Amino acid sequence: SSSSAPLSTLRSGENHYLLALKSEEEVAWRVTLDALLIGHEDWILGTEWHPPIRVGDDHRQPLSLLTCSLDRTMVIWTPAANSTIWNNAVSVGEFG
Repeated sequence: SSSSAPLSTLRSGENHYLLALKSEEEVAWRVTLDALLIGHEDWILGTEWHPPIRVGDDHRQPLSLLTCSLDRTMVIWTPAANSTIWNNAVSVGEFG
């Protein structure tokens, strides 16, 4: 069944958002911004994490993120070592 609980509260702090919904049970989520991706010139339409890859008998999840934007570009992001900064590793599309 689908639930359409109306928005009760939306608060923001320096680096987080708190969302609470009106319902029979109190439901709240806290979302913290971990990194800011700077590189697109318009709204991001989609994101996709790199799929797990098989290494021997194990599966590994590479840390890379693909984004696509209304600016008609796609970017693959990878994290910098020992940092919360994500770098633009590959960009394709129409720029400028």
